[in-house]
Amino acid sequence: MAYSKNELVLVTGGSGFLGSHLILQLLAKGYTVRTTVRTTARIEEAKTKLTNGGATEEQIAKVDIAVLDLVTNTDEEWIETCSGVRCVMHTAGMIATGREKQLDDLLVPMREGTLRVLRAAKTAGVSKVVFTSSIASLAHGHGKRGKLDPFDEKDWTDLTEKKEKLHIYPRAKTLQEQAVWDFIQSSEGQGLELAVICPGAIYGPTLSKDYASSLKLIGILLGGMPGVPQYGTAMVDVRDVADIHIKAMESPKSNGQKYLAISGRAREIDPASNGVCEFVSMVTASDILRKNLPAEKTAKLPTRTLPNFVMRAAGYFDPVVGVCLPDLGKELAGSFAKARNELDWQPRPVDEALLASADSLMEFGVAIRLFCRFSGGFITIKVGTRENPEDSEVHEEIEGKVRTIELPEDDTKVLTVCVTWLYDWPVIDPDEAYTGPIRSALPRCRVFGGNVRHETFCDAVMKAMVQGYQNYQLLPTSGAATILYDGTLSDSPAHRLVMHARLDGPATWLADGAYVHHSECLLDLARAFMSNRTPKNVPIKADEFLKME
Repeated sequence: MAYSKNELVLVTGGSGFLGSHLILQLLAKGYTVRTTVRTTARIEEAKTKLTNGGATEEQIAKVDIAVLDLVTNTDEEWIETCSGVRCVMHTAGMIATGREKQLDDLLVPMREGTLRVLRAAKTAGVSKVVFTSSIASLAHGHGKRGKLDPFDEKDWTDLTEKKEKLHIYPRAKTLQEQAVWDFIQSSEGQGLELAVICPGAIYGPTLSKDYASSLKLIGILLGGMPGVPQYGTAMVDVRDVADIHIKAMESPKSNGQKYLAISGRAREIDPASNGVCEFVSMVTASDILRKNLPAEKTAKLPTRTLPNFVMRAAGYFDPVVGVCLPDLGKELAGSFAKARNELDWQPRPVDEALLASADSLMEFGVAIRLFCRFSGGFITIKVGTRENPEDSEVHEEIEGKVRTIELPEDDTKVLTVCVTWLYDWPVIDPDEAYTGPIRSALPRCRVFGGNVRHETFCDAVMKAMVQGYQNYQLLPTSGAATILYDGTLSDSPAHRLVMHARLDGPATWLADGAYVHHSECLLDLARAFMSNRTPKNVPIKADEFLKME
């Protein structure tokens, strides 16, 4: 049955990047909209985004906003919210935060929340659900597959890990979508129509300072990241993702179907093309911004690529980076031909999406503000002997775990210092620097002094920090040093390193899982990264490094 323009549509996640754009397009088409937000505070946020997107006060006043959480609210509350609704657009979702210890920490709320919406929709008599999945459910785990074999809707992410290891996020998204299809095909879901949209990384104009995580890349590039990874991703404009949701809602052809929503360069999306789009490399994204934005806005855009080992190290702590690791150096592609042929969907080129992202970020003042400071507050110190270890100072904010090392002699004290430093990292608010960038920081370096006396060893640490600061604008990072310290000198470099609660200047990139056996290794590591070469004096033992946690 065809949709009439005054019918009620429910959009979950109405304050989100996609949700707000979807509401705007539904309002423009004359639909009546109900939406959900997680907290009362997000009601005004949702209204602000609609205002910034061009909605009138009259239109916004007619939007019914319910405060409803996928996990904490009851089935009855969701059934009530779905009552009278013709179609549910389920865009609300979760992303990996890095705090998840295991798959179920992410999967259970993600899957159970979605099934709750489906059950409520079925019970309330909703005709159709359009579910926002992700390209992550189909484009991972395929090993050496390249751009000559483009991804499409028939693909699923390979959960067996026979070809490559999987990050927690694509694994969870795949299992979530499979649970959705299982429900629809079961007796419980019989009669409820479903269409699934699998968008690539979503770009386009943000409607407030609270920008989507996918737009973080633009802010980092404009903010002066020293290099870009050898990585490409499928991209699509948020306005086109909203459009395909509405087309899927309105078209009976989409019932029981899924659609890959991606875009490409102008030649790839031309109506005469076959709909295959290569994933956009970060180098290409940087070039697009440089060629189309004013010179004063692009002065900090990177021109060099980062070695893969840097990204692998970053992925140890950053969940977003971790998703990218299996695809480093790959050239991939996907096809939106099905969406074009069945739904008459035509995306705009990725150039337009990227530039709209950059323009809106700069409009809201969130793209190029930098916070460069040493965060001495994030320090954990353990001092003691093998027989009598004790904590002299512990800050709960510290990232990662502290490990006490075996002492060579009973009378030797161990000073375990975990220091986190920040620099050249764009943040929305400097007050948030300790909670945002810290969680996304690059990994700690475990440094062991061996038989080197603390003066020499710690001097080398400090020299490496200074060397990096003076010679290269390095990545934002965090680091940890485990230092053998005999406790005899109150003014030793180790003591000064700990006692300086705040230091004006960044530290240096060292290495992921490096066993540093003598002081010259630190300087060699610093020089190696600056010259983009492999350090000579440092044996990297990543497998043993992971066992130390």
